[in-house]
Order: sequence, then structure tokens, then C-alpha cells
Amino acid sequence: SFYSGGDVWFSFTAPATGIVDIETAAGVVTDGGMAVYSAASCSGPFTEVACDDDSGTGLMPLLNLTGLTPGATYYIRFWEYGNDNNGTFQICLHGITSIPSGDCVYQLQMFDSFGDGWDGSTVGISVNGSPFTNYTVTGSSGLA
Repeated sequence: SFYSGGDVWFSFTAPATGIVDIETAAGVVTDGGMAVYSAASCSGPFTEVACDDDSGTGLMPLLNLTGLTPGATYYIRFWEYGNDNNGTFQICLHGITSIPSGDCVYQLQMFDSFGDGWDGSTVGISVNGSPFTNYTVTGSSGLA
């Protein structure tokens, strides 16, 4: 996307799970903010669902949304912090379309906030005070 001042708007339809992750990455724009809104139409009125400033890599926003209404349209507003730097940025929306069934009761999502990759990383997980179980994460970067 190319940003030339003011706000940039996008829209998406929530998947059946109601779970969506929205990542941004710097281009020329290196410090952004983002909010997600619900509305009956693109002319509003808008109700803020979530917002973020610096949870992603660097000073870019990241949102992990749950509880969205399946099939509903949501609106993403992106802005450059300070509204004084024009240029490119990246935005990527991941809609989780199904939740595993069977023995998998919990879903864990992690974000590579430093952008240096996952390969060979180890994470320890404890559920409801149980002993930690260590897992090795494989992959390159981003969401795992």
C-alpha cells in the first residue's frame, strides 16, 4: 500500500471462526497505528473493535482479533504516526478458517516481534498450572 497522508482504509469479512490476525510491516512508513471498526456500511457510524500502535515489528501495529461476528464486514483504518511521513507499508490479514478438533483443546499463536525468525526456538507451555512442556518451533518468521 502507498500512504500519502491522512488515513488508509481497508475492509474484510470475518471468517466462520471469528478469528483474524492483522500484521503490518514497515516500508517508507516506519511508525504506524491501526484500528478495526464494525459498521452497518462503509459510511458508518463506526464502532471501534480494537486498536494498536506498536505491538508488531518495530513501531508498526499488530492486532489479534477474536469474537468477531462470522460473515460481518469490518473496516481497518491505518495511519502513519504523526501524519508527517508518506510512502509504502505492508498489511496482511490472516483469517483462521477452522479450529482443530479432537485432542487439541488449546490453540497457541505466537508472533515473531523482533523479525529475526523462529527456526530452532524453544517455547515452554503450562496450561492451568500444569508442568511446563517444551516445544521446538520451526519456520522462518511471522505468525506461527
